[in-house]
Amino acid sequence: MDKKTLSFGLIVLSLIAAVLATIDFISKTNEWAPLGLGADSWLGVAIVLTVYAIYVKQS
Repeated sequence: MDKKTLSFGLIVLSLIAAVLATIDFISKTNEWAPLGLGADSWLGVAIVLTVYAIYVKQS
């Protein structure tokens, strides 16, 4: 797998995590928490994946 494909996959996963964070934040209830994580945790996952994707693409 080349760097471009891996980087693109990580960006897609970070966007999915950002969407999950947004949905969890908008719902304003704890009834809909994917994998039991809150919006702040999903946002953290998205940030880590994005930073790693940038690192992979630049290396």
